[in-house]
Amino acid sequence: MFYKNRQFNIPNGIFTLKDVMANNPSFSQARVFQLLKLRITNGNLVRIKNGIYKSTFSDKAPINSHTTFDIIRMKYINNDENVFGFISGIYLQNMFGLTTQVPNTLEITTNNESTRGRYVFYDNQKFYLKKSKFLINASNLKTLQLISMLSSIDISNYQSNLATIKQYIKDNKIKRSTIISYIDHLSKKAIKNLLYLGI
Repeated sequence: MFYKNRQFNIPNGIFTLKDVMANNPSFSQARVFQLLKLRITNGNLVRIKNGIYKSTFSDKAPINSHTTFDIIRMKYINNDENVFGFISGIYLQNMFGLTTQVPNTLEITTNNESTRGRYVFYDNQKFYLKKSKFLINASNLKTLQLISMLSSIDISNYQSNLATIKQYIKDNKIKRSTIISYIDHLSKKAIKNLLYLGI
């Protein structure tokens, strides 16, 4: 939800610089920085981290009530309007029931990362960010989660989980043609696993 704040729109709650720029296309980045700084000075905003802010008006939640994951989610996974990343690695394997391990470091595949992979720290918590090979959005999220999972395992070692994976494909209406559209950029392991699944 966005609130009109004089000259430009500021989201309520936690938001990123990209959110403000997207909702104020007539303003230059320099002007947006200037207006954000003014509202921080006036007490209407708090800068949580570089490029992440929290509005204080029309929000009953305490300023420090945000969690570290809220910040990471808003910057690298999704916000109220857009999806641009997902949790991958061991956590994703756990979601498919392939492991009971709990990762010490959360891995995130995202559009909002320019490197093949790097570690970042927020409030002494470590996260691993990976640049996505494909542009992630709400419509292809489930397909890319499936591809990511199949790129990290040898599915022949998970015979008892095949039904779960196939049910995931069915429940999320993931079409064979959609998966095939990514085939030119998939790893040999992912392709081998797709063939094993009969896709």
